[in-house]
Amino acid sequence: MSLKPDYCLRQMNNGISQDVNLNFYDFWLFSLSVLGEGQYSTMVEVPLAGELHALSLDFNQNQLEQILSKASPHIRYFPGLVLTIAQRGRVQTGPFCVH
Repeated sequence: MSLKPDYCLRQMNNGISQDVNLNFYDFWLFSLSVLGEGQYSTMVEVPLAGELHALSLDFNQNQLEQILSKASPHIRYFPGLVLTIAQRGRVQTGPFCVH
């Protein structure tokens, strides 16, 4: 596995402002990190100009609940949620906006 270039850094180098909202209409959630109470993060790979780029997505409790509403019940309602995603599957999220 090789390190992927950073998606946001590439966008900034291409002249996209940091103040622009980036919308991701679909991505697979394979893992979930707890940053603190009500704060979460995940890493995804996003294609840009024919190359996969790494993207860190940070979100709050309300956004997590929206994401998990797309998950199958065996992931959504399992007490060990973080381990569950890693061991039992993935979540196709649907639309997601990053600012």
